[in-house]
Amino acid sequence: MSTRFVLYCIILLLILTGCNRKSEEEQIKEGMDEAKKELTTRAEKIQNEKSEEKISYEKINDLPQSKDKTIKHNGVKIKILKAKLDSASGQNAENKVNITFIIKNDSDRDVTALSTFQQNFEVFQLDGNKLVKLDAVSTSMYRNMQNEIQNQNEIIVKNKTVKSVITFQTINVSSNILIKSKHLQEKILLKLN
Repeated sequence: MSTRFVLYCIILLLILTGCNRKSEEEQIKEGMDEAKKELTTRAEKIQNEKSEEKISYEKINDLPQSKDKTIKHNGVKIKILKAKLDSASGQNAENKVNITFIIKNDSDRDVTALSTFQQNFEVFQLDGNKLVKLDAVSTSMYRNMQNEIQNQNEIIVKNKTVKSVITFQTINVSSNILIKSKHLQEKILLKLN
């Protein structure tokens, strides 16, 4: 009888051990599922925050207008000359604006016109009661802007000045363009020609 009792105890112990292992596996699986859910929730939250990020027209409108449409930052001076509608023939031509600017490099580092413009400015257009950030697009080739287009990616060394152009996809052809400095609390308002 005592042998039977020991045998029953061993069988019961093996069963309980097997049950505990299954429990541990289930716990690990549940923990992994929880971690996945948490990561998914965080990613969704970040995505929602980005998509819900709205730019306040009043906030930007309250910024001071830059003097002479010029911004100086980090040893680079950028002067905005004009914003002109793209007059190229073809589809969506009326929805592009060419912004012509002069850049002078007073810093010890080499820069390019396009990258410096994009590092220093955000370009917006008013759509109803909200500001919409415009996306940079490729510039159409024109004879009268050939030099500016060639200067887009030219390396600008210290004490050199270059005239260039950058193009943005607009949302309409009637609203003004607002250029906001990323580093300074200034704006430049341009009327479309």
